[in-house]
Amino acid sequence: MEQRTAGTLRMAVDQLSPWTEYFKRSHMLILSYDELEYNRNRFMWRIEQFLGKKLNGKFVQDEENDVLARQVPPVANEILEPLFWGKNKELYHWLDVHRGPKMEQIPFLEFELGSSPEIILPNVLLVGAQFSGITLISDLLFHNDVCGPALFNNDRPGMAKAFFFDQVERYNQGLQFYAKRYKHCQIEKNTKLIVDGTPNYLTYHDRVRDIYQYATTETLTKLKIVMVLSEPLYREKRVYQFKRYSYNQATDKKSSWFQDILDKEGGVLSFEQYAETVLVARLNRNNTDYASEGKYVDHLRKWFKYFQRHQFLIIHNNELENNPKSVQWRVEKFLGTELTGSLGKSFDDTSITPRVQRALGPLFDAKNQELYDFLKSNTGPFMEQNPFPPFEVNVKEPHK
Repeated sequence: MEQRTAGTLRMAVDQLSPWTEYFKRSHMLILSYDELEYNRNRFMWRIEQFLGKKLNGKFVQDEENDVLARQVPPVANEILEPLFWGKNKELYHWLDVHRGPKMEQIPFLEFELGSSPEIILPNVLLVGAQFSGITLISDLLFHNDVCGPALFNNDRPGMAKAFFFDQVERYNQGLQFYAKRYKHCQIEKNTKLIVDGTPNYLTYHDRVRDIYQYATTETLTKLKIVMVLSEPLYREKRVYQFKRYSYNQATDKKSSWFQDILDKEGGVLSFEQYAETVLVARLNRNNTDYASEGKYVDHLRKWFKYFQRHQFLIIHNNELENNPKSVQWRVEKFLGTELTGSLGKSFDDTSITPRVQRALGPLFDAKNQELYDFLKSNTGPFMEQNPFPPFEVNVKEPHK
């Protein structure tokens, strides 16, 4: 089923309920015409997933007539919109209550009457790496009243992060689901820095590329991407510590998020045990998902393929921890703005036991050297640290 315009809405919303009397809701795919117009790849993906079949070819659209159809005269829009407003709300509510198959957009995107919806996307992405200190930069930016995502029903209260590219159930809602969260930036005339501070996008370069290909040329070329890279062993230790903390705080101990730090009897593994078993197995697999996030060079190669090198500011976590004023200067120059306040400071235990170093060190050493060589041959903007300093590991025997 396709809902194209409000002109057919009166009949459609009234007939949806009778359809479900004869067919299961899971057997009905309801699509938004706006998505066909602005994100045809995702539109096609929904149909393929619903039919369980890969389709050849592409959609052919009469773009000239579509543009004319959307150019509703202001007087006509003023008269007609109130007539359909109630039916619109009725449709959105019905679709929210009667959920369809998993590939369908949830929530259904509200219609934009009378004109083509303008796509507003962030011009600053703080992509990670996760647990490397990128949140310190995010906190400083939002202290300076940059524009972040608006909150909707299913969003986390108070978050300055969209959690779009890293969460498949949100990403599958498509371009307009993401853009809707930033539309208020234009309304409030706060568009200089539109920021998504989600710290877990480093491994999702393909998804970022797929969404931003629908942005305007100006948005695409002015997009700025900030990364903080931490010594990989330290980053893995922080991930483990956060999982352990989450496990200790959780009432539901069965969450998949921290199951990998538990042994067969349900006890919590030490970091040494976790490194020697779980991490060694993951890092030996030849993939580029979350398990290999610390193999930074593999992800940078993809990012630099999709976006220009001058669009990236890459920061060393060691400088962020030991010389935050210098990092703040780099961020200000990169974003072209002065920031009030100062960067916070983390106080991590950045030490690794010899046992962990023996288990994980060899799995990162070659990739770290690849990173240094890659950045040396692909220099960034003038304010970036050059050359990128090698990571240093503080190896200490554990306290007895």
